[in-house]
Amino acid sequence: MRSFLLTVALALFDLCGAFLVPGDLLGRSQASQRATASPQRSGISMHYLTFKTRDGEGKETAKTPCTALVTGASRGLGKSIALCLAKNGVDHIVCVSRSASGSADVVKEIEALGMKASAYGCDVADGAAVSEVCKEVLAEVGNVDILVNNAGITKDTLFLRMKEEDWDSVLRTNLDSVYHFSRALYPSMIKKRWGRIINISSVVGVGGNPGQVNYAAAKAGMIGFTKALSKECGKRGITVNAVAPGFIESDMTAVLSDDIQAATKAQIPMGRYGSPDEVADLVAFLASDQSRYITGKVVAEGRAGGAEAEAYAEAEAKEEEEKETEAEEAEEQEEEEEEEEEEEEEEEEKEEEEEEEEEEEDEKEGEEEEEEEEEDDDTATGGGGRLEGEPA
Repeated sequence: MRSFLLTVALALFDLCGAFLVPGDLLGRSQASQRATASPQRSGISMHYLTFKTRDGEGKETAKTPCTALVTGASRGLGKSIALCLAKNGVDHIVCVSRSASGSADVVKEIEALGMKASAYGCDVADGAAVSEVCKEVLAEVGNVDILVNNAGITKDTLFLRMKEEDWDSVLRTNLDSVYHFSRALYPSMIKKRWGRIINISSVVGVGGNPGQVNYAAAKAGMIGFTKALSKECGKRGITVNAVAPGFIESDMTAVLSDDIQAATKAQIPMGRYGSPDEVADLVAFLASDQSRYITGKVVAEGRAGGAEAEAYAEAEAKEEEEKETEAEEAEEQEEEEEEEEEEEEEEEEKEEEEEEEEEEEDEKEGEEEEEEEEEDDDTATGGGGRLEGEPA
């Protein structure tokens, strides 16, 4: 009986492990070397993530080297994802950033883990450039099994002030790049009958956010892309999923004011922003063979509905109101100064008019005096212009 209970307990333990979020309980091929792990986390490593090739019916085929391509891999979340995939056993990581030199440090870190890495420079918003770089990548590595569409930019401003350039650049970089990279690498996944496409969206794409109409549209587009493509390629052993992080520690969140940070963190169940490593763990799981039956899903990390976005909106609205109040006060002060200047100008004009009037009066008096002198002269000459007694 005791032996039976122990067997059941172990079976349940294994079963639970199969459905837990990746991280501590999924383990990793080089867990002991995980220098970037969150300091608050510790746990049991049960089994490794694997990247086995399977056919469209889910049957396992021979293991072949696995290659992943990560866009925006030079820093931040992209860098964390590239390193996490390498630590979990992906054989070759292709790092794409604006310039190849930008990913040089990431390549060195991956190679230090004993994995292969390559760096490519590309403007992800340029479809022709993406097509060309993907050809070069396929010529080097043969095929790309895992594609992580992570590259993205923001150009935040209220819609009333949003220029067409702000809209176009964000849509081209954040959404068009997803199409270009996926379209270029999708055929090689179909040929191998195994592939993973993981799109890094955002909770903003789900719930929207003031001042980010362009960004929200792009991220929402990624979600629609994910759901639609997943319905086309499931039978070919290819899964397509999206990760929609909430507020993650980054250059973008670092510039938020203390009020906005406090307001948003108060709405997050964990009471803090997520770390890039925590998102990377989820991406590694979705890229692995353990997630082979998960597709068309959007996994939102670290959020409680749209509460933190609402808190962000409220805090931002408060700041905007304060800015508007300051602007109004500055405008009022400027108007007062203008009024004072106008009054001074009016006084100066009045003084000038008075001076002109005085000059005119002086001139008039001078003319009158001249006329009087002429009359006196005429009187002295008898009115005819001759002196008395002078011969005619």
